[in-house]
Amino acid sequence: MPRIYGTSLNTNESAFPTSYKIDYINLVNHNGDVRDIQNIVTDFSLVESIYVPSIILNLNIKDTVNLLEEFQLSGQEQIDIRISRRKSFGSTEESKIELTFICTEFPAYGKFNNYTQAYSIKGISRHAYASKFQKISRAFNGSAKEFVIDVLVNDLGYEDYLIYTSERDTFSASFIVPNLAPLDAISWALRRSFDQVGSPWYCYETLSGGMAIVPQSELVSKEVWRTFREGKHFNHVPYTAEDYKERQERILSISSNLKLSKYIAGANGGYGSTSEYIDIAKKNRNAVKFDYQRFYKEMILLNDDQNNLNPDFGKDIPGIEQSISKMNQAAINYIPTNSLAFPNGNNYHADTRAARINRAQSYLENLENVTHEIKVAGDFGLAAGKIVELVLTKSIDPNVTVKNSQNPNVSDRSDRALSGKHLVTSVVHNFAEEYYCEMKVKKDSVTVDYY
Repeated sequence: MPRIYGTSLNTNESAFPTSYKIDYINLVNHNGDVRDIQNIVTDFSLVESIYVPSIILNLNIKDTVNLLEEFQLSGQEQIDIRISRRKSFGSTEESKIELTFICTEFPAYGKFNNYTQAYSIKGISRHAYASKFQKISRAFNGSAKEFVIDVLVNDLGYEDYLIYTSERDTFSASFIVPNLAPLDAISWALRRSFDQVGSPWYCYETLSGGMAIVPQSELVSKEVWRTFREGKHFNHVPYTAEDYKERQERILSISSNLKLSKYIAGANGGYGSTSEYIDIAKKNRNAVKFDYQRFYKEMILLNDDQNNLNPDFGKDIPGIEQSISKMNQAAINYIPTNSLAFPNGNNYHADTRAARINRAQSYLENLENVTHEIKVAGDFGLAAGKIVELVLTKSIDPNVTVKNSQNPNVSDRSDRALSGKHLVTSVVHNFAEEYYCEMKVKKDSVTVDYY
C-alpha cells in the first residue's frame, strides 16, 4: 500500500509542497525475488550534481523483520523506486519519477536491541555501475560531444532518447582513449573540450531529465526557473493556493561560503594564465597568454559582463605593480602537440587553442565566487543545472536603512551583493516525514557594478 505524506485530511490534494507519495520501493535480491520495503525505510535521499554523471541513492532501513538474513542481502541487490506528487495545489494531475539503482555498499550498520537493527544501503544508476567493469581503449574521430553520446549509448546501454545535448559543439579531433572505464573516459574527453567562448562542458544525470551534455555558457544563459526568498513568517492562510506558493518559494535555512579571494582564484588561473604548446616532433614552442581584463566581456556569465576584478588591483603590491590579470605566469598549462601523428593539428589537445583552456580555467574559478547551501520545500523539477534567483535580506536594522537612505520611502530590503541569479550545481532530494531539497548554488559574477 502506498505511503502518503502531507495531503489534505478530507481530500487527496497536496496540502503543502513538501507532500509526496511512495508508490513502491522494491528490493530485488540475487535470486530475482522482489519485496516492497517502503514500510521499513525510515528515510532516503537522491543526489544529483553537474559534476557527477549518475544519481546516487542513500537509503536508511529500520529492520524489525530480519530482512537482512531472511531476504539474503549480499550486496547484489537492485532497488526500484517510484514516487509521485501532485503538480500543484488543487491539481489532480501527478508527477512521477521511476528510478532504478544497483547496490554498491552497506556503509552503516547498528543493532539497538535484540529485535531491531538499522543499516544503510547506497546505490548508483545502472550505467554508472556497469562502467566500473569495463575499459575503453580505441581510436575515435569526431567531436567530444559525439564521443560522450557514443560511450553512453554503445558502451553503457543508456537510452539515447534520455540524453539531452546542447546545440553548441566542440571541434572535431582524432584521439585514442588510454584504457579507461567509460565514465572516466567521458571525463577525460571533456577535460579538453570547450565551446566557442571557452566554457567547460559537463555531463550529468538529473532526477527527471535524464542525462545532459552541456557547456557552462548554456547553463548560465537559461531563464530563471524559480525565485526563492528569505522570510521568517508565512503571511497567507494555510490550505490556500497563496500559502502553497509562499511555502514553495521560502528559504528554510541557508549557509554561505564566500570564496571572494582573488589570491586563490588568481593563483589557479582565474585572471591570468599561459598555455605552453610544445611540438615534440619539430621541437617548437608557442605560448598563448590569457588576460581576464581583455576577455571577460566575451565570456557568458550569469550577470552579463560584470567585472569581477578591479583593473587596478595589484598595482600597489611590490613585485606585481600591475593588474594581477597581467600576471600570466600564475598558472601555466603545458600542452604537447604532435604534428607527425596528426598533421592537421586536431588531436586530443586541439580544443585548447585560442586561449579556450585558459578561459575555461577562468570560468571554473569564477564559478566559486559565492556559494550558498539552501534548504527549500521539495520539488521534482528542482534539478542540477537550473538557474534560480535568490532574494536575501539586508543584514541591517530596517530603521537604519530608512534613516541612511536619501529616499525616506525606500522599500528595497534585499542584499544586492548576495542576491541575484545562481546556478544550481547539486541537489539532495530528502524524503522522510516530509520532502525537502537541499541545494548548492553558485554565482560566477558580482551583481553590483563595482568597477
